[in-house]
Amino acid sequence: LELIPESTKTILDIGCGRANLAAILKEKGYVVSGIDISDEALKEASRFLEDSFCFNVEDVIWPEELLDKKYDLIIVSEIIEHIFYPDEFMAKITGLLADNGRIIITTPNFLFWKNRLKMFFGSFKYEEKGLLDFGHIRFFTYKTARNLFIKHGLKIEKENHFYPNLYKRKLGFLGRIFPGLFAYQMIFTLSLKKL
Repeated sequence: LELIPESTKTILDIGCGRANLAAILKEKGYVVSGIDISDEALKEASRFLEDSFCFNVEDVIWPEELLDKKYDLIIVSEIIEHIFYPDEFMAKITGLLADNGRIIITTPNFLFWKNRLKMFFGSFKYEEKGLLDFGHIRFFTYKTARNLFIKHGLKIEKENHFYPNLYKRKLGFLGRIFPGLFAYQMIFTLSLKKL
C-alpha cells in the first residue's frame, strides 16, 4: 500500500484471484478492476471490483472493453514468472497505463543466495511453493527483470525488495547493496519514460 502514488484513483489488479488485495484497496477508496483466469474466483471477487475480466493474459486478443481503458496503477503480483511470453504481456499492459501512471510488479528472484547454494551443490528440484514453484515457467533474476522493464520503455522508479533473512538479523542494508543476491521477492515500481 505504501507504494501506491497519492494521485491514484483507478487500479487494475492482474491475477486478482478472490480479491484479497482488491478488498483492501476498495476499502481505502480506490476504484479497482481485476483480471483473472478463474471465473469462479472472479465471481467471489466481483463485490470488490468495478469491472472484472476473465481470460488468460497470454491470449493474443484481450477484451476490447479492457483495451479501451487506462489505469493510474497496474498491479502485477506474482504473474510474469507464470507466463511464456513476458515481452508480449509487458507490451499489452504498458498500453493500459494512463499518463503519469505506475506499474507495481513483483516476482521471485531466481538467483536468491539459497538457490545459488543449492545449484552449486547440484540440487535443483521443483517444489509445491516458493522460488521453484511447479507453476513457474520463467525464472527472473534482478538483472533480467530490470532489462525486461527497460526494454519496454519503463523507468524503474523504486525498488522495495523483500529480504527475509536479513531483516531478522538487522542486515537489511546488505540487501539494498546486493539485491541480486539477497532479494527473495523483487518488487519494482515502474513508470513510462517521458519522450
